[in-house]
Amino acid sequence: MIKPLLLSELCARFGGELVNGDASFSAIATDSRKQMDAALFVAIRGENFDAHDYLDQAIENGAIALLVNKAAGDQVKKSTVPTWLVDDSILALGHIARAQRDHYQGILFAITGSNGKTSVKGMLENILCAAAGKDKVFATKGNLNNHLGVPFSLLAMNAQCQYAVIEMGASALGEIDYLSHIAQPHFALVNNVSPVHVEGFGSVDNIALAKSEIYDHLLDSGAAIINADDHYSPQWLTKNTHRKNVTFSAKKTTADVFVSDKYINNQHCYRFLLSANQQHISVQLNVLGEHAVMNAAAAASLALAANIELGSIKVGLESFVGVSGRLQVSQDPLGNTLIDDTYNASPKSMRAAIDVLADFDEQKILVIGDMGELGEAAAQQHESIGRYAKEKNITRLYGLGELSKHAVAAFGENAYAANTIDEMMGQVGSFLTKPSCVLVKGSRSAKMERVIHYLKQSGETDASLVS
Repeated sequence: MIKPLLLSELCARFGGELVNGDASFSAIATDSRKQMDAALFVAIRGENFDAHDYLDQAIENGAIALLVNKAAGDQVKKSTVPTWLVDDSILALGHIARAQRDHYQGILFAITGSNGKTSVKGMLENILCAAAGKDKVFATKGNLNNHLGVPFSLLAMNAQCQYAVIEMGASALGEIDYLSHIAQPHFALVNNVSPVHVEGFGSVDNIALAKSEIYDHLLDSGAAIINADDHYSPQWLTKNTHRKNVTFSAKKTTADVFVSDKYINNQHCYRFLLSANQQHISVQLNVLGEHAVMNAAAAASLALAANIELGSIKVGLESFVGVSGRLQVSQDPLGNTLIDDTYNASPKSMRAAIDVLADFDEQKILVIGDMGELGEAAAQQHESIGRYAKEKNITRLYGLGELSKHAVAAFGENAYAANTIDEMMGQVGSFLTKPSCVLVKGSRSAKMERVIHYLKQSGETDASLVS
């Protein structure tokens, strides 16, 4: 944490009840099983566990104070450890993060969007490291971008950090509003909007509304970064008329940041010209896909808003090699190209991945699992993916899951549906008897990384199973 805090100060600012006296803490713990050195233990109630059942264990392991839901107040009556009783311990964790954010003197970037936000975060982190050095930059680790991850990220920043990059995700209205209220960003971006988590939001329009909540808590000295090519950009521009905007585009030369002259090299990575402030630089990306160009433009726009020079932007973008599970290229023991895009999937990201696969010369094998949380349009969206893959001349399509059967049906000949992961792996492995490029993708719930692991470990195929 950045600065020690007193329970009494937090209680006075955010409400609740303080029992068993006061305490100062400079660390937070949520796992009662681990040793904690003078930390505040935050008791979190989850779907499958309740940390309130392990308060004694937390105290035995060194907790100096407790943060507990009032509903569990009886469990702390026998304790002499200072305790902050609140209505919701998770919400109170957010309050602590906000208190720490108030002490942070650096520049904070906030990033959300339906697709590409983790890649934009990584690109921006690289740019900032090129400009200021790694020890001056903090960025969200992994996928800690929700109602727990963002507070933990803010609490992990240190006073020496000159720049902080915070990723924010959501599955319902109001969640980004809460996270951006805690983070108080100087610069904020909605990378794009597409049908992701539609079940939680209800509609794509609601997704756009929810994502735009990131602009509601921008500091007055900051700026809104806006994708001018997105359908909802007019809505975001209207929302930010009272503050500075930085727009980026691959279509509108009037945007503040403009990308042009795109060229794909023999490694299937794009080179492009980045123009801003009447200056131009050529950037050679080292990640797959044309969509990466717009992610790079978004990261560059965030950096330019913070007065980072184009030279550092070029170095940062060109040194970015991607994120695990997102279009990562490797080879199987037979020499086939594997593209691991198993981290997650949405209709937009699925099409972008198919575009990448279509650029390869070998026979093109698309292996997909169900895309989750698409609501009533789920079957239609999967059908659309099957048709799109056919239009892009994909050689074969393999689908795992009930929804993916709609993609298989739409693809038609040379498409196969599997009912189990073992059946899927057998089908795919049996076909790799000549040079192939295999793209594997699906939502997290489909666990398609199992296919990648199988193909990397297997060097044998059964030619008798080839249809």
